[in-house]
Amino acid sequence: MELKAEDSFRAIRELCELLEDEPEVSDIRALRSALIKREKVESTAVGGGVAVPHAHSEGVRSLIICLGISKEGIEFYSTDGWPVHIVAMVCAPDRNFKDYLGCIKKLSKILARRDIREALLKAGDPEEVTEVLKGVEDEA
Repeated sequence: MELKAEDSFRAIRELCELLEDEPEVSDIRALRSALIKREKVESTAVGGGVAVPHAHSEGVRSLIICLGISKEGIEFYSTDGWPVHIVAMVCAPDRNFKDYLGCIKKLSKILARRDIREALLKAGDPEEVTEVLKGVEDEA
């Protein structure tokens, strides 16, 4: 839950480490490379202390979301100049553009809500994070 990274590229690498043993990840190097390549094009920070790094890659078999939280804040080169505290990484297979783009849009909308961001930052463990996000799904 607690990211140690101080910048966007280290945060992406740190979250990828969490996915190394994930059965839906077939090639962690290809996935990490795609995410970093995408981040180099333009920052995925969306403002409000949130970043949504994303990539489609042959390194994954299905849509994956990996969430990390940093109490200290991470330099994501955001246009608003603020550090990022919530990193929601989205990874999808090359062939899955519709679900991939829909997921990024929905996730960005959810994380734009101050109450959700505050609840995620207060969460003490992954189960509490899941409950916060399930609560949003129940509202939909």
